[in-house]
Amino acid sequence: MTKAVGLLDAIGEIRDDFVLDAAGETAEEERKPVDEKPETISLSEKRKGKRKLRGWQKASVAAAVCAMLVGGGLAGKYIGSGNSQSLPFGSDSNRIQQWAEDFAAGDYFVNSKITREDVLVRAEDKSALRAPYYETRYFSDERELLEQEGRIPVIETHPLFDAAVHFNEDGSLHSLQMSWHCRDDMESYSDIGIKAGYQEIEEISDCIFIELDERGNIVTPRVTVTERDGVRIVAEGNENRDKTMTYQTESGWYQISGSWNDSYETVVSLFEWFWAHPLDLERFLSGGDTMEYISCEAYPEAFAAYIPDFAALGYEVQEEHISLKNGEAVYFGGSYVKNGSGYVSWYLNAEPDYYERRDSLGALPELTREQVIAAFSEDGSRGFFWDEYYGAIYLGAGVDAEDAWQIIQWAQTMSK
Repeated sequence: MTKAVGLLDAIGEIRDDFVLDAAGETAEEERKPVDEKPETISLSEKRKGKRKLRGWQKASVAAAVCAMLVGGGLAGKYIGSGNSQSLPFGSDSNRIQQWAEDFAAGDYFVNSKITREDVLVRAEDKSALRAPYYETRYFSDERELLEQEGRIPVIETHPLFDAAVHFNEDGSLHSLQMSWHCRDDMESYSDIGIKAGYQEIEEISDCIFIELDERGNIVTPRVTVTERDGVRIVAEGNENRDKTMTYQTESGWYQISGSWNDSYETVVSLFEWFWAHPLDLERFLSGGDTMEYISCEAYPEAFAAYIPDFAALGYEVQEEHISLKNGEAVYFGGSYVKNGSGYVSWYLNAEPDYYERRDSLGALPELTREQVIAAFSEDGSRGFFWDEYYGAIYLGAGVDAEDAWQIIQWAQTMSK
């Protein structure tokens, strides 16, 4: 039997702790500004929900890392241009369809249904996993510039933007990953993005997750394949599930993605923009920021004046780490335990984002007990500003709003 092949690996999360030192040299490219006003794309409305999400809750609620296609070595056989083979599902409904001018967004996903209910997700042994690239550089701070250059669309409804470019050990580009996020509330929750690179899709085959039914059998995802202008577009996912549109052209491979809460129209809108504006990957061969994830022992002076004495407050240190951006400390995270069962976290961010600024309780020296107790009784994770830093306390099991006020009181004495 042919070995099962994954459709697409999660090329790599945009995370500080995957970054290594740069290796090799990269080419310089002149960046020419675009005079025209950046093109704005309008995304469709999301379904309604109730629970409000805070700005610092950046983690995706439901993000599939990859999908595995089983029993035919499908990857590489139906993606790309100039290939006339049909999908081996044995059903006309799963064969290649031809794109038409009147295509609705949902038509790209017409056959992309999971055929069994009560699907379980099992994680493989993560100890064997390793980032498939050598170095990562970040372009998240260049959003406005990239919009002005016409490299990415203007998406005003998504305040958060991440961009990471991964490189091989010889300095060549491995892949690019960009994502836009909205965290206003559950109704508007959204994660959309694009991954792109030069390598063939069939080379990306290391999956982190596979799907199983209630009996432990692997569930084979069904996909929809649409041919448009000689290019095969493979769509997977349906309503209330993560969605992807993957295709390959002469310039490289692309995958457009959306979260469980993003509609077909939202995902296809992003696809259509990049279909009309292919990424120039060489634009990202130089520049960008480096990030490094280190322990506090390696940089004890960083944030030293902004970390309360948790030992004096009765806590034991579980973990403390720092993130360096181009060698400068920009982020601190610490986890602490009290009496063996009470857990609390303390975070500092030198570069607060849109939601952190919007949802801040205010300046730390001005916070009152009544304000802090009310805020943390409603939500166990809240933030504030301490000089130029955004700080946040996360309350876990075994602690309450009074513990948050005790920590803030200590910090207030330090700020005087």
